[in-house]
Amino acid sequence: MKNYIYSILFIASCTIQLFAAPQTLYVSITGNDANIGSLSLPFRTISKAVSQATPGTFIYVRSGTYNEFVTLTVSGNAIDGNITITNYPSELPILDGTGLTVPSGNNGLFLLKDVSYIEISGFEICNLKTTTKSNVPVGIHLLGIAHHIKINKNKIHNIEHNGTTSSGTDAHGIAVYGTSGTQSINNIVISNNELYNLKLGSSESLVMNGNVELFEISGNIIHDNNNIAIDAIGFEGTAPANDQARNGIICDNTVYNIDSYGNVAYGTDRSADGIYVDGGTNIIIERNIVHNSNIGIELASEHAGKSTSNVVIRSNFVYLCDIAGIAIGGYNTKRGSTDNCRILNNTLYQNDALKNGNGELYIQFDTRNNFIVNNIIYANSQNIFMTNSYTQNTGNFVDRNLYYSASGQNVGEWQWKNVSYTGFAAYKTATKNDTTSIFADPKLNPLGFSIFPITMYQSPALDAGIIVDSIGIQDIAKNPRVLNNKIDIGASENPQLWDGVNESMNQNRNYLLMNSFPNPFNPSTTINFELPKSSNVKMEILDITGGIVSTVANGFFAKGKHQIVFNAEGIRSGIYFCRLTSEYYTGISKLVLLK
Repeated sequence: MKNYIYSILFIASCTIQLFAAPQTLYVSITGNDANIGSLSLPFRTISKAVSQATPGTFIYVRSGTYNEFVTLTVSGNAIDGNITITNYPSELPILDGTGLTVPSGNNGLFLLKDVSYIEISGFEICNLKTTTKSNVPVGIHLLGIAHHIKINKNKIHNIEHNGTTSSGTDAHGIAVYGTSGTQSINNIVISNNELYNLKLGSSESLVMNGNVELFEISGNIIHDNNNIAIDAIGFEGTAPANDQARNGIICDNTVYNIDSYGNVAYGTDRSADGIYVDGGTNIIIERNIVHNSNIGIELASEHAGKSTSNVVIRSNFVYLCDIAGIAIGGYNTKRGSTDNCRILNNTLYQNDALKNGNGELYIQFDTRNNFIVNNIIYANSQNIFMTNSYTQNTGNFVDRNLYYSASGQNVGEWQWKNVSYTGFAAYKTATKNDTTSIFADPKLNPLGFSIFPITMYQSPALDAGIIVDSIGIQDIAKNPRVLNNKIDIGASENPQLWDGVNESMNQNRNYLLMNSFPNPFNPSTTINFELPKSSNVKMEILDITGGIVSTVANGFFAKGKHQIVFNAEGIRSGIYFCRLTSEYYTGISKLVLLK
């Protein structure tokens, strides 16, 4: 009996030990590394707290500036949980590299090598700079065989290489380098971060390079950097085997003002991509907004004999980019190929903004068996929709796209296998491409150029897309936009279908956002709208970038006609948009404020 009781107690004690509460440590600029790391006796440095961490540890960092490199050498695990390094609630810790010397080897203000089950969130990470050739400053750096890492809600800026040579002047905001040939870096989530004001040389803001798989890059805002925003790379020799970023998703990011002009590595070239896959494979790029960058989205391989393959670009908005909206293929004959990729349901709007003659869709060297289907391709005053100056173009399928420019289809220009065609009919007849595509005004709602939802019930893009499972264009089971065996052309779906609304079309037409009066106005205008039934309504004023200037209504309104006065006192002159959203309706109207 005693042995039995002892066994129970032994098991209970093991169970209690196994499920013990996770350790919590605190760091503060008023702390001391000789302390115990409690809330009342915090550590002074993040590095000290990290050195004391065990699986499941939460490290809360108080507001203030921390001038140190933080290297993680310990891991969490699947049973006890992550090691989480995060901001103390409602406070902002700043990991600042001012005055730190960037070493010649691997570094990062946060450096994670061969570790797992780590989460870093809620930091401002900044000001790591160098002029030393070939030393590479990095904000957050993962390398080796790291796995199950989350990087979330950080602001990373002013990571800079300020050297003057054309090579060896590289930097990264976030870098993930899989350097092992046998074990990958995997299960990486990089989400909801902001990366800006980065001086990168020939490197990237956020990169997956080498033996990296099972990654998610989502919800990030990346802007005002002097080279590529997001890159998934293969074949650079980063890993001795399996040297290819793969099996990942890049979604729901916003990318803008990405420009290599003036970058010491590029001089006057404008070649920086918003999103770039250079040798990666099996990657989905969807629901991103890319604008005012050199190239919106590009699939290419910079290495001869190698390819970027099996990448899906779908449901992205790409607009006002300098050189092209979407580019595929090697940028010269010494490069590799783009194979078996799918470009589906994107909206390209007035790209090639510098009017260099590339157009919206730029098909480069050695493209094979790619599908270009269901896209809205809206050209600027050049009227150039597609260019393809190489004859190395085999098995590519182009159809069921919607083309438009204000000048009309007869002056539009398409180039295919180094032959140029003027007029939509001439292009289709000669190439046998786009046999069921249309040339028509898609009737976009230009909501400050931030998104382009097609106008309900009027756009020729509604339900006009093609679904052909036999050639793999759409996977109905995995694409929520395919409903009732229909899909819209372009990046946004009929809101009725997305929301699962069963109301009749006639009833929804009774929603009405009327013109405002006066318009132009100063400083106030009356906005009129009508509801077919009582419902919750939000009315917002947005600027030309899509930013919310004011929320003028947010509540329940009865069925019938209503008026709301918008007073723009304190707001500068310009073009604005009024967006009204209700249960089954989104309406947009243009406002002009003249002071």
